[in-house]
Amino acid sequence: MIELKDVSISYGKNQIFNQLSLTIQDGDFFCIYGKSGSGKTTLLNLLGLLERPDNGQLIFDGIKNPKAKDIHLLQKKKIGYAFQNFGLINDESVASNLLIALKNQNIKKKEKRTYLLNSLSEVGLPDILEKKVYELSGGEQQRVALARLILKKPTYIFADEPTGNLDEKNAELVFDIIKKFNTDHHATVIFVTHDKKFINDTKNTLDLTTLKKKL
Repeated sequence: MIELKDVSISYGKNQIFNQLSLTIQDGDFFCIYGKSGSGKTTLLNLLGLLERPDNGQLIFDGIKNPKAKDIHLLQKKKIGYAFQNFGLINDESVASNLLIALKNQNIKKKEKRTYLLNSLSEVGLPDILEKKVYELSGGEQQRVALARLILKKPTYIFADEPTGNLDEKNAELVFDIIKKFNTDHHATVIFVTHDKKFINDTKNTLDLTTLKKKL
């Protein structure tokens, strides 16, 4: 569970959130919706331990106001991030990029290839293991990034507009992959979007456009 209690954060004189309280239950698919500049990424960064609030309390996985050591362990063991820019190494192979996710897992070397192929099959790309990242389309690169996330098997996924740079078909594919991981593995997903069509498929949604009017 992730909980914010009376959390405030500002950038200079620009107050983004004032005494915001929010609870996300384990296994939720939680959508944060809003237009550009509404604070979507700031909220995701707060929830995902990438930024600290100015005031208030954050409880993450039972830890109150996690310290740097706690954050490091959580990010290593339990948290996965998905961003617009994919976070892949362009001049390396897909295999090399995926192997990063297995670095801290006790898997025999001869078994790793099977893990990589299985993760690529889950995202609909079973035949690209040896390709260089720069040879792939944007949609394929995002799905490789998700395959790497699947290999890590995080308890929490923080997805910041992972469909933002994709065409409609690839955007829907990426959304469905993340939704399936949430369902199959009971992972908690925080999904940021400016696209209303995705919030129609999500029971738990925070509309920052509406929230800002109340703050």
